[in-house]
Amino acid sequence: MNDHLVADRAAAAEPAAPAAETIRRPASDSQAGIWFVDQYATDATVYNSPISLTVRSRLDAALLRRALRHVVARHESLRTTFALAGDTVMQHIHAEPRTWWQAVRARDDADLARLERELAGTRFDLGEGPLLRALCVDTGRDETRLLVNVHHAVFDGLSWDIFLTEWLTAYQDLAAGRPPGAGSPARQFRDFQDWHGERLSGPAYDKSLAYWKDKLAGAPPLLALPLDAPRPPVQSFQGADEPVPLTAETARDLRARARQEGVTPLMLLLAAYAVFLHRHTGQQDLLVGVPASLRDRAEAQSLIGHLVNTVVLRHRVSGDLTVRELLAQVKDEVVTSMRHRAPAFEKVVEAVNPGRSTGHAPIFQTMVTLIPKGGARYRRLGLDVDAWRHLGGAAKYDLVLILEEHEDRLDACFEYDTALFRPQTVRAFARRFGTLLRGMLADPDPDPDAAVADLPLLTETEERDLLAAWRTERDDKAVRETVAALFERQVRRTPDRVAVEFADRTLTYRELNEQANRLARALRARGAGVGTRVALFLDRGLETIVGLLAVLKTGACYVPVDPAYPRDRIEFMLADSRAGLVVTRGAPACRVPPGAAVFDLDAELPAARSLPGDDLSTGKSPGDEIYLIYTSGSTGRPKGVVINDVTIANLVHRQRDLSGPHADARTLQYMSLSFDVSAQEIFGTLCAGGTLVPADAELRTDLHRLVAFVDERRIARLYLPYIALHQIATIVARDRTPLRHLVEVYTTGEQLVVTPQLREMFAACTDAALLNIYGPSESHLCTAHRLPDDPWSWPEAPPIGRTVPNVRLLVLDERGRPVPPGVSGELYVGGPILSPGYNGLPEQTRARFAADPFDRAPGARLYRTGDLVRQSADGVFTYLGRADDQVKIRGYRIEPAEIEAALNDLGFVDASAVVAVECGPGDRRLVAYLVAARRVPEAELRRRLGAVLPDYMVPWRFVHLDALPTTPSGKIDRRALPDPPEPGGGSAPSSAPGTAASSPTQRRIRDIWAGLLGHGDIGLDDDFFALGGHSVLAVGLSQALREEFGIDVPLRTLLSTPTVAGMADCVQRARTDGGAGRTDDDLASVLRGDARLPARITTAGVERAAPADGVRHVLLTGATGFLGGYLLRSLLAAGCVVHCLVRAEDERQARERIMANARRYLLADHLDLSRVHVVPGDLTRERFGMDARRYAALAGRIDAVHHTAAHINFAAPYASVKPANVDGFVRIVEFCAERVLKPLHYTSTLAVFSPRRAAGVITEDSVPDEPRGLGIGYAQSKWVAERLALAARERGVPVTVYRIGRVGGDSVTGACRADDFFWLQLKSFVRLGLAPDDPGRPVDLLPADVVADMVTGLSRTPRAENRTLHVFHPRGLDWSTVFEVIRGQGYALRTVPADAWLDALAADGGDDGRSLAALVPLFREGAMELGDHVYANTATGDVLRSVGMDFPEADAAWVASMIRHFRAAGELPAAPGSPASAAR
Repeated sequence: MNDHLVADRAAAAEPAAPAAETIRRPASDSQAGIWFVDQYATDATVYNSPISLTVRSRLDAALLRRALRHVVARHESLRTTFALAGDTVMQHIHAEPRTWWQAVRARDDADLARLERELAGTRFDLGEGPLLRALCVDTGRDETRLLVNVHHAVFDGLSWDIFLTEWLTAYQDLAAGRPPGAGSPARQFRDFQDWHGERLSGPAYDKSLAYWKDKLAGAPPLLALPLDAPRPPVQSFQGADEPVPLTAETARDLRARARQEGVTPLMLLLAAYAVFLHRHTGQQDLLVGVPASLRDRAEAQSLIGHLVNTVVLRHRVSGDLTVRELLAQVKDEVVTSMRHRAPAFEKVVEAVNPGRSTGHAPIFQTMVTLIPKGGARYRRLGLDVDAWRHLGGAAKYDLVLILEEHEDRLDACFEYDTALFRPQTVRAFARRFGTLLRGMLADPDPDPDAAVADLPLLTETEERDLLAAWRTERDDKAVRETVAALFERQVRRTPDRVAVEFADRTLTYRELNEQANRLARALRARGAGVGTRVALFLDRGLETIVGLLAVLKTGACYVPVDPAYPRDRIEFMLADSRAGLVVTRGAPACRVPPGAAVFDLDAELPAARSLPGDDLSTGKSPGDEIYLIYTSGSTGRPKGVVINDVTIANLVHRQRDLSGPHADARTLQYMSLSFDVSAQEIFGTLCAGGTLVPADAELRTDLHRLVAFVDERRIARLYLPYIALHQIATIVARDRTPLRHLVEVYTTGEQLVVTPQLREMFAACTDAALLNIYGPSESHLCTAHRLPDDPWSWPEAPPIGRTVPNVRLLVLDERGRPVPPGVSGELYVGGPILSPGYNGLPEQTRARFAADPFDRAPGARLYRTGDLVRQSADGVFTYLGRADDQVKIRGYRIEPAEIEAALNDLGFVDASAVVAVECGPGDRRLVAYLVAARRVPEAELRRRLGAVLPDYMVPWRFVHLDALPTTPSGKIDRRALPDPPEPGGGSAPSSAPGTAASSPTQRRIRDIWAGLLGHGDIGLDDDFFALGGHSVLAVGLSQALREEFGIDVPLRTLLSTPTVAGMADCVQRARTDGGAGRTDDDLASVLRGDARLPARITTAGVERAAPADGVRHVLLTGATGFLGGYLLRSLLAAGCVVHCLVRAEDERQARERIMANARRYLLADHLDLSRVHVVPGDLTRERFGMDARRYAALAGRIDAVHHTAAHINFAAPYASVKPANVDGFVRIVEFCAERVLKPLHYTSTLAVFSPRRAAGVITEDSVPDEPRGLGIGYAQSKWVAERLALAARERGVPVTVYRIGRVGGDSVTGACRADDFFWLQLKSFVRLGLAPDDPGRPVDLLPADVVADMVTGLSRTPRAENRTLHVFHPRGLDWSTVFEVIRGQGYALRTVPADAWLDALAADGGDDGRSLAALVPLFREGAMELGDHVYANTATGDVLRSVGMDFPEADAAWVASMIRHFRAAGELPAAPGSPASAAR
């Protein structure tokens, strides 16, 4: 299955002489690329290559170590490190072999898994080495487990068998008493570089580079797999893997089918994967990376090193392509691509210059890799060895298909980025890939001419489950009564309530019903009745509502005709509808078609008033027509959509479901009667007892007046198209207009885009809920989504929600088959609410309405909406756009809503619309239309959008308009937007390429660029990478800027603004205000905004649970953390039953996490598990991710809550820790007020007080009122949470806040968090042998077990409830005592000035990612400062003593026990003179 092509096998040359001293030579291009990623990536483990090998016998660890040293001595790659010299990455080949080796024992399989994870997560230092680590694990069974991790810069996949064979061979030699390695001298990576270097220049190399530039021109830059989460701005590289179920029979069929088709098995697998990607993305142009071995020569077959490159396969897949055609295409693609594999992928990226993003890999985001494995060579050594197994860890790409070829089977797994996919999603991917592959190999006689689109994708179970989930939720109430009957029933309930209020006139329900009955009798006398149609040609007003109800009471169908429409359109609608009556006020301003009569209300109403006002029998059934509404038609003429009574009756019931207790709300009638949402406004209100308040035409267009009208008329419910909602939000947010009575706002008709103005309106000006609803004219309401209470958490493009009863929604592909959850497809609507079709248009009706192939019920139909959606695994739909008008630019699928949200985020933009225009064959470009307070140069617009959008989403042109054109229904009329002017007209022009730098900063940056790039033709807006810059030069540029301007421009900032102008702005901001980010005032505004407790949280009518001293059932968060583990022990010791909320998929996993944490801190033997109840859930999700029943049951059972969970990371920004530390706190408060009132015990920190606060004594009663100056995200999040705690107290939730000082290790064992700040300080002192001469105030340390016992004791006395308490040592240990403890443990230590200590700390860099080195910039910036505050806890001491506790005497033994604990765990080196625990 190895598709490696051997070009030539030259005669063997002499191997390089062994290195006698360190040799320095340039790294290969591939190695340089890996080095750059290692310097830049957020996860330095991305190029780790960890494996596990099982030998089924006990091996001698000492001999294994000697054998390993022998192999490292033989191969220079295993003795190589890397460093940057100028702008060149250099290999440093060391003479002395160094190994990292440990022999350990695993207590059980869980312990073994921990060892595997820890080794796989090794953070190699490419500058220090060694770049190989080995662990010999005694599992307690008759076997030896070898865990090895090596960095990819010095290794490739084919090196594993060479390395393992040599290692085990050397071991067998040593075990037999023979010296190892009597064979020939090893070939070295230097030899390969010399051979391969000949290929990296000359015509053949140039031809290969040209091949890649041509092949990848115009390629799609991003793979559109269905993600579970938005792509983060910076790639996380956090990975996991999921096995693909393949049987031995599948492997046999694969080989047989490949032989039959004349391809290799790998080619067939690549073809199957291309189909898999096509079916999940809808993309026809797909880029897939594959490794390509460079071991062409015989000498290279035994060489260890990085002898591999990456090539890109470009598959073009369409549904009508046959399998045989695809296989031929893939074969040609593989063979041709492999011929051109010599240029390093990094050089291909530079040549193609696809544009860089920190959020994903360039060119391709998925890969297929084949690892050939053979066990025969190990058996020849006399060892029973399992094939080595790759250990998952970091993920370089979104999704990687890893194939492992064994002699008798094929193993496969998906490696995936956990920031993008949930495990269950990839598990489904794996099942579907297996299904698709088996479909390609179908036996007997697979059809090679079968179309790709016909191959199976869903498993039978998955398709069955999908169809079951799509079954209609029946509600027979809607099919039993007509809308007229529903209204009349409401009249009987509330006859004297005001039904309609217009201007200064009102009608009660009784009055409205009587007037409608009289008019209905008059209309019936003129021929109106079941089976007829009546046109309502009326302006807004009371008479319109009366007339509408009157038509319903006759049994006729109403046809709304807007008098504002053009005359030709009105006349077409009257004629096409065949309306028998046209209801008007006065003579109609148009011709009435023959056969139609005019019913003039002005003339007819006086006589009608004398008719009886009681209800009349209509003879109408739910299946009869209720209205005919005209929409735009694809033929250019209006198209009439017929809707039956049952559809609107269902709408009435669904509105009651959505509004609940607010169903009878005062509702503004904003929509035109010609817009179908008007039926929801009118009937959803009048059939529920509400008051309908129509807005006149002038008010609808004067939004300032409308905002005032909404408040003055006490409007509680609004229905608005998006553009009107956004414009109203702009006014309300700008003027801070309170909308005191508003309860619900519904938006529909087009994609909802959440703007800052919307967030501000709903956060600061109203407590109303925002609901995004969806339904085409052919079915009315289909889905609804109520946005969360916190507007700052809303996504920019919210989903449209879940299916409502009596509606059936299916998502199908172009062949009409169900698509998997998360995959884009066309939405089909079914159910009893469906329109009969289009009036007088049978062909269009047949084109859009068809029999439901998945429903056997007689007459079941589906309507094809033309809307693209995706449905999540939990049934939530998201609207993606139109199937027939998809916007694609340069291969990217683009949602204009996202660009519009970014534009609307600019303070001066009031509204915007983005469309794609054709500028030539295949050349589509984005144009943005703006309504803005001022005209802004295009260069500034592009720059500001470039800060939040990728370059392909920045519009080509910007056109300023006075107003956006809208349709009569209020939607943006995109067809009415003017053509964009030619470049040079319209908006202020941007600087063209080559525009000269103007400021001194710009000129100096341009000169630095010129020096690095080797030419001076550089414009202000030229892209650094477009001019030939690359990743290593970017590092040099960052260094040059630091030296030139005395500031540190982060590399990520450079990559996000790679122009002279952009860099100059960054430098200027860094020089003037210390950074390029938002100001301290901006952040303070965000924090204060987040400190508002949602209005939904109330304790009204909620009774108190047990008193403090009677608490038995406790909910504990953070039980898998350090202090939480000890708190669990203390609560159990106090006799509590502890319910532990743990983020886990099930109870088993949750319990495993709790026990793993307990073992980590040596607590496992002290927990009474019979009183530990695990609760799998997620603190940040609604109801903790539980269903309503389980959540309510838990809320009713718990007596008190201890909330100690927190995301503690001093380097993480506020946005990263907010979900756990702020949003999670709100969820906890909400839980405390659910069913019974539960006291909350919240673990906070002393760090909530800003250093800008005036120096003084901070007591338990001090309130953290100033967020500015809090330098780290963790402290900022805890400040917000404390403010929320104060708000919760005001709402009646008892909240006891425990501000904790430094938490030390266990007072007996010393067990502590490895990333605890105080411990990291101690660790740095020991590693460096240095400490700052003035570390600050005494250490207010308390051991974790003491803190937990105190919190538990305080929580059980009424004296502490609803107070803030300070839990830290009041006197503490002075630093000189701490230093003496370190020296007493055998470590040399001297004090130096703080700057010298920071310099040494930065240079040391740490050894394993758990180091203070990463915080050096924060130390230097003062972000870690706590100010000159003095903290007091006298009141806390008084409460402690009242329950028989007190602060213990500070004990230096606490520090000593921590050092001993971490030394035993390998976190510290052995003290000089003591035996080393690991070899050097």
